[in-house]
Amino acid sequence: MNHESVSEPANCLAAAYIIGLAMIATASCLGPSTVAAEERKTEMLQTQSPTCEFLLYNNPAVRGPLYNPLKEERGEISGYPALRIQLREVPAKGPTNLSVEVRDSADACLFERTATVTIHNARASCEMRLEKPLRGPATWAVRVTQGAQEWSFSGNVRLHKLYGRLTDFEGKPLRAFVAANGDHPGGVAQADENGEYVLWLPETYYPSFFVADADYAQRTLLNLA
Repeated sequence: MNHESVSEPANCLAAAYIIGLAMIATASCLGPSTVAAEERKTEMLQTQSPTCEFLLYNNPAVRGPLYNPLKEERGEISGYPALRIQLREVPAKGPTNLSVEVRDSADACLFERTATVTIHNARASCEMRLEKPLRGPATWAVRVTQGAQEWSFSGNVRLHKLYGRLTDFEGKPLRAFVAANGDHPGGVAQADENGEYVLWLPETYYPSFFVADADYAQRTLLNLA
């Protein structure tokens, strides 16, 4: 398995993760100064600026049979191109709308869409399916509106290229599936007739990767190169 960090353009996409913990106690348990400090901390958390994470899964749609040797069950594996917007530290003060735009290096618009999201625990997530992978995505922009309040975010599209070749232990190529074991079905690819595969993945956390086909652990075992 090989890995390349590819950005279009190659600038790092920074994502800020802010976790706040507010502890509120009554004056009978804590002194006045402690209570005042906790109240200031709570007020600060309530006025945190929202953050936005842009994730693009730029892989073609795939679908096929799958065998799970652990459960001894047959099923189906599928994936599709999509982008996901994740908002954090957003106040829940009514309907929240967002608009998304992706452009190439020549500033031509590749994708544009609007959606309404629900804020829960100061967070929201929105998935937008693509008809096909975007060609040459370079920059992204997200605008979030909530009544008269508006926040704008933008950045460079950063993708990682994961590629390799699937064979059996005799060196014969296999058209199996390779999947990033995350929380989105966009990270799935199928090897071609030569066993070669390519996955384009956004910069985020993936607990593991797995490879499987319809006959895995029954008639075939895979060699991930």
